[in-house]
Amino acid sequence: MKKLLIVNLLCLIAFMANAQNTPKTSTPKSPEAAFTQQFGGSEIQVAYARPSARGRKIFGALVPFDALWRTGANDCTQIKLKEEVAIGGKMIAAGKYSLFSIPGADMWTIILNSETSGHGTSAYKEENDVHRFKVKSEKTDRFYETFTIEINDFDAKGDASLNLIWENTMVRIPLKNEMDAAVATTDAKPKMDAHAGHDMSKMNKMEGEKTANVKPKMEAMAGHDMSKMDKMDNGLKVQFAPVLSAYYGLKDALTADNSKLAAENGKAMKTALRKIDTKTWTAKERNAYDEVAKKLDTDAEHIGDNAGKIDHQREHFVSLSNNLTTLTKALKINSEPAYLQFCPMANGGKGAYWLSKENKVKNPYYGKSMLTCGSVKETL
Repeated sequence: MKKLLIVNLLCLIAFMANAQNTPKTSTPKSPEAAFTQQFGGSEIQVAYARPSARGRKIFGALVPFDALWRTGANDCTQIKLKEEVAIGGKMIAAGKYSLFSIPGADMWTIILNSETSGHGTSAYKEENDVHRFKVKSEKTDRFYETFTIEINDFDAKGDASLNLIWENTMVRIPLKNEMDAAVATTDAKPKMDAHAGHDMSKMNKMEGEKTANVKPKMEAMAGHDMSKMDKMDNGLKVQFAPVLSAYYGLKDALTADNSKLAAENGKAMKTALRKIDTKTWTAKERNAYDEVAKKLDTDAEHIGDNAGKIDHQREHFVSLSNNLTTLTKALKINSEPAYLQFCPMANGGKGAYWLSKENKVKNPYYGKSMLTCGSVKETL
């Protein structure tokens, strides 16, 4: 019995000594990470593995250009949406998706795929793609040793970005919460409803008195040639109405990926521009128009002469929109509100503007492939 106790004691001592000498487990080379980010009234969850550079060249070497990448390490990176969110200009339904990418020297292809159970890229099949789009890469001043995914750059309009960062490279994937955008749009409504609870009969009486006070001013115009006054007030707007109409038709055609219709509107815009008569304008108005007239004519002509070449048309639509925006701001040529909209990914990642009659974004640079990518920057 004593021998058995001694043997057991010696085994226990040996076990404890061995346990003390066992080295602690080191951090994995690509540790797993996960985070949940509140976004509007919902949330986004991201789960991925984080490889480190460890002295290696990353993009264009360890991670080759123009090849499918798991966008992390180990199993495929996963994104879970609790509610519908716009990612890269497209509404993505609530659910779980894998995130893949094809890095390039300047542009990356971002891929959301419905298969989420694979290791690396082994289970990837293109037919399971939910959304595929391009974004421009940026160079960072700071060196990121470990691959990082974050959600950042929130604003009041419901915009944010899912950022992929490693080495000296950052890629921003546009996110948009439509609920936040709707709230921002309706912020002005209380002003419209400010009369609620007031005695409207009294207010109507006040309004009637205001109207009566205005009448003498209106009557004071009697005897004047109103046609001349209308010409003075609206001459620019009247002349540019066909120009703007053709421009909006052109924008809608590009939105619908209709190159032939875009060409027809380009020709119509060129014709309308060449009918502009500046004889009665002030020197300041003429100078403002002369600054952009030739450029507008050239871009409209290029668009009109290149049916079937929609990429070429969209290139000229960038400068056409810029110059027409400049003119609209300088001369107030529009009779109705014009919404200046912007897509950060258009024009080779430099971003591009356009004018719209509607507040709702419909992207002329990407058409159906990224119809809602962009935001309203200003109302003219």
